[in-house]
Amino acid sequence: FLALALVCFVSSAMSLVAILILGASNLGFAKAMFPTGISISAGAVAYLPVSKRLVSDALATAYVTGGKQFKGTWAPKLTAGAYQLIGAKRDSGSKRGLVFGIEQPLHRRLSFIADWNTGNNRFGYAAAGLSFALTKKSYLYSAYYVGNSGRGNNSIGIYYGRYF
Repeated sequence: FLALALVCFVSSAMSLVAILILGASNLGFAKAMFPTGISISAGAVAYLPVSKRLVSDALATAYVTGGKQFKGTWAPKLTAGAYQLIGAKRDSGSKRGLVFGIEQPLHRRLSFIADWNTGNNRFGYAAAGLSFALTKKSYLYSAYYVGNSGRGNNSIGIYYGRYF
C-alpha cells in the first residue's frame, strides 16, 4: 500500500511543524511470499517548519523497516529498521539510527503503540501512546515522546493520517 499524510503539530519548542509522510509497504507481496506475517516497508518523511523557521531547519528522514505480525486476533506486531537524516546540519547530532516498535491491539480499532528511535538528534526519542483506526483508510495517533538527550525535547504528539 501507499501511505501519504500531512500532519501539523506543535513541538516542545512551541513551533508549528508540518510533516509530509510518504511511505510504501509491500504488504500484498509480503503476504504472498511470506505467509508467516513478515513485511517490509520503506519511505521518507519531510519536516517543514511553519513557524520559528530561523530556529528549525527543514530536513527529511529516509527509512526502511521490517515487521513481524504474530498470529492471533490480539497478537502484537514487532518492527525494526534503520533511518538516515537528509539535509541535517553537521552540528545536529547523529545522522542515522535504528528504529524499534510494537503495536499491541487492545480492541478492534484501538491499539497500544510504542516506538524507539536511537540517535542523539532531534528525532531520537522513545514514545508510547494509542492508535485509533477511524476508518479503514484513516487513523489517529496520540503519544507522549521522551527524548534520548534529556527532557528538552519531550512532547505530546497527535497525528492524523490517511492511506491512499
